[in-house]
Amino acid sequence: MANHAHTPPGQKNRSHTNSRGFSFWTWCLSVKTAIVQAVVQMVVTPFTTLLTLASLAVALSLPGGLYLLIKNVNYMAQDWNLSRSIALYLAKDTPSDEITQLQRRLSEDPLVERSDYISPEQGLAIFSRLEGFDPLLNLLDENPLPPVIQITPNAQATPRELQGLKERLRALPYVDDLQFDSDWVSKLSILLNIGRTIAVFAATLLFSAIVFLIGNSMWLLLEKQKNAIKLYALVGATFTYLCRPFVYRGIFYGLSGGLLACLMLQLLSLILYPQIQQFNEFSNLPLILQGFSVGEFLCLVGLGGLAGWLGAWLAVRKQWSLLHNHIKDT
Repeated sequence: MANHAHTPPGQKNRSHTNSRGFSFWTWCLSVKTAIVQAVVQMVVTPFTTLLTLASLAVALSLPGGLYLLIKNVNYMAQDWNLSRSIALYLAKDTPSDEITQLQRRLSEDPLVERSDYISPEQGLAIFSRLEGFDPLLNLLDENPLPPVIQITPNAQATPRELQGLKERLRALPYVDDLQFDSDWVSKLSILLNIGRTIAVFAATLLFSAIVFLIGNSMWLLLEKQKNAIKLYALVGATFTYLCRPFVYRGIFYGLSGGLLACLMLQLLSLILYPQIQQFNEFSNLPLILQGFSVGEFLCLVGLGGLAGWLGAWLAVRKQWSLLHNHIKDT
């Protein structure tokens, strides 16, 4: 009977595991080498690197700044929207029991959160407390102010529902006039929706421009090193090995450009801070400048890195295709 070599249990599995471990560490070493090469290439060409990063920072700060502008205007509109109110000016001869009945009807309306009655005497007292009004009021023979019901609409009411509420209020008895402080806020909301659409379109165009910018930079670098890349390809270097340093460089460009864009926008916030404080001194509704949250900051930097990766990969892929065809022809 023939003798067969006995393989100890688990030896084959250990050999396979060692092979996989070796491949993993080889991949890690190649990645480390590519990263070091990318960083060294950026350091040894400081002018090109700074020029590229400045261009990327400006390009990324434009959609980032537009986003912050819309975010802050939307934030202010929400605050102003919460402070909206409807003033019902009643006829001066409105009986008190009719006013009570009007308030009862308003309390039953689901779109009315609350209603406050301001008598002519209360209105006159409010005006007398305002600077410069007291001498003028002393010249009056009688109180000219009408009874007023101040209405606070439901914060969840839509513009269409508020329009219907205004029409119902105008039809109430003894109502001479109506003033809605939030008409312009509704128009601002429509403008904000238009602004968001424009911002998305502009961001898409600028993202494409960043991809082309980084792709062009990588293409110029590849052209300078075409002979070296061709030599490596002739001795058997793979596409992944050759493209990895350039792709990582593109990613570093994008990430650094996104970080610089965030710093530029933060610097702009610091410059605007004194003017905002001055505005708040004369405004009943304080303006609080909203910056990037952590998630938004990471998103902008990540978009820069994504654009860098895509632009570098497209340039390297096209260069490799041309080089491979040239090698086949020769």
